[in-house]
Amino acid sequence: MKKSRILYFFHEVIFPAQLEFGTKILRFFGDQKKYDRLQIQISELPDGTIGKELHRMMEKNGINFVPWYEKHDLKHLVLGYLPTAPDEMRMQAFMFGNAGFSVFSIFTFSIFLIWTPDVWHDLPRHFRLGKKCKPIGGLKIEEVMYRNLEGFRREIGICMPELRSGQVSERSSEVH
Repeated sequence: MKKSRILYFFHEVIFPAQLEFGTKILRFFGDQKKYDRLQIQISELPDGTIGKELHRMMEKNGINFVPWYEKHDLKHLVLGYLPTAPDEMRMQAFMFGNAGFSVFSIFTFSIFLIWTPDVWHDLPRHFRLGKKCKPIGGLKIEEVMYRNLEGFRREIGICMPELRSGQVSERSSEVH
């Protein structure tokens, strides 16, 4: 499916620029060395573990841990949402249904909502899917990195086909 020029601009230029700006601020104030060590630690875990699969996902997409953002990257993996502008919005809708709202999440969602009108129709469904799943708002990498990814997804009630149905994979526009 071909994107319009305006959606391409939003997804491929504006969205990545906003994320890059935000990650620079988080890196400036955070302890990056802690996250660099964590990235090395998860790279050494066995195949199929949440940690190892998170490392693979991040490596494939050219992502490094950012202070205070590691839980977000973990949710991308566990929930199966791609690091793209449309899937970012779907994941936020899922998390609103699953973990509720915070001032930061509403602010972030509102800004990114402007850039993704093509997924507005899909957001209520992802909100409802989030309500059906066990709460995952407090997930911490250190607590789940040794667990089997597929087993963990089943345990919390993630149904990947249901989550992905009706979505077009936009791997050509992967961002973080």
